Amino acid sequence: MVIDERIAEMLAFAIVNPYTGQIDIGLYRRQLADDLTLTLFIQKGKGKVSLTSLRKITEAEISNVTKTLSPLKCLYNGPLRSGKYYIARFHFSDPAKEPPVFASPLDKYLTAVRPKPAADKLNGVNPKPPPQRAPAQSRPATRPYDESAQRLPTLPVAKEPAKPRPPRWLDLTDEQCHICHRPLTDPLSLRVCIGSICRGRIEKLEERNADMWENISREELERIWATYNSYDLKEAAKLI
Repeated sequence: MVIDERIAEMLAFAIVNPYTGQIDIGLYRRQLADDLTLTLFIQKGKGKVSLTSLRKITEAEISNVTKTLSPLKCLYNGPLRSGKYYIARFHFSDPAKEPPVFASPLDKYLTAVRPKPAADKLNGVNPKPPPQRAPAQSRPATRPYDESAQRLPTLPVAKEPAKPRPPRWLDLTDEQCHICHRPLTDPLSLRVCIGSICRGRIEKLEERNADMWENISREELERIWATYNSYDLKEAAKLI
């Protein structure tokens, strides 16, 4: 089985730190390549993974995720397009509810999050004492600082241009408003992933009435989520 050590490290972190909605989602995101971003987190007993790129995601990259997380019954949900971004979404079972049997390359990353059995204590054998460290050797005295020494000028380092950030609604669940990120309750809000207050504001901005939500398409919803997400608007305002 193919084991991607970068995905394994992210899984070990996600098990110890379940996503609650109050943690920065950026902690669960990692660049697998210059043009490929992986997001992996566990929320409310559900494991979620997404690949995001400005190009089409290859079958090999999709297979890499499913094979690495196959002990967790990882399933591919299919492709998704949001504006200029290509997205591949997956879901897997929570290791805390259904502990899987991993292959050894992946298991080494999960050792820290699993309790180790006290085999020596059960067998009546006293555990070995920890090895004693050798005394630290004294370091040689350093030369006194000479202020009169001539220093070379420091050259400015050119900063790389910031990469475009994927829309924030991609990191939200269907139970969160894709505009203000608050939890949703009523059926219409859950269907369009937008709360009643946010829908009223959007109707005014779009110069339309409440009938716009009846037969709205998925493409139109994604345009609204990306256009009116409050956190994306705040971040854009900082750049102006």
